[in-house]
This record gives sequence, C-alpha cells and structure tokens, in this order.
Amino acid sequence: GFQEKIELDVSWLRLSQRGALYHKNNNNPINAFSNLSILLFPPSSIFPWEAKPFIGVDSYYLLHSNSASIIPHQVPIYSNKSLQVLDTHVLNMKVGILVNRFKLSFRWGNLLKYPIRNSNSTKPLQSINELEVEWQFWN
Repeated sequence: GFQEKIELDVSWLRLSQRGALYHKNNNNPINAFSNLSILLFPPSSIFPWEAKPFIGVDSYYLLHSNSASIIPHQVPIYSNKSLQVLDTHVLNMKVGILVNRFKLSFRWGNLLKYPIRNSNSTKPLQSINELEVEWQFWN
C-alpha cells in the first residue's frame, strides 16, 4: 500500500490532507482512509480587529476491510471472521471566533448523516453538535 500527506498554510487558509491505501490481502482492519481538513479565516488586511472569525471543515473516510471486525457481544471482541465490507464518511463543520487566547466555536457533527459503523453487529454512532469554549493560560 501507500500513504500520502499534503499540507498548505497561507495567511487565510490551512489545508491538510492525509490518506492511505492498503493491500487487500493483508489482515488490516481498514483497506483505505482519507482525512481532509480545511480552515478558513480572513487575513488581517481585510479583518484588522483583534477578534478573528473562522470556519473549518473536516472530512473523514474509512473503508473497513472484511477480514476483521469488532463484535461487542462475544469475547474476544476482535474477530478475524470475514464480514461485509463497510465504509464510513463523516463530514464535520465548525464556525467560531478567536480573541487572543480565547476561542468560542460551534461544531456540527456528521453533516451528511451517514451511518458511522465499524461492524455489522453494532449500531451506528449518533452525530453530536457541540459548543466549545477554550482558554489558553500562560505559566
């Protein structure tokens, strides 16, 4: 298989993309994954105030293999039993404001409402929206 990583960081945009494809004949729990992260914020020339708004989008894609699975109602929970191939795609979005060492943001989880599963025997995870408040303290 192979892996890749791409990053771009300019004054108003941060872009990061990572991904991998694995050999299907190995016993890897996943066959492929991709993570894309985009963060947009206005440059100081357009938005000169101390408070800086931002918007971010994260995309996660996993292609689970059919050679391994999690079965929570048996011991051990990890099984090499061949099951149906599952894929998961999650798209999250965040908007907020940065002021000095303070960040206030709201995050919408799983905008596509795609079922998040890692096995045929588990129920999909529910999407979660959240308000985040972060402070950074200096020693």
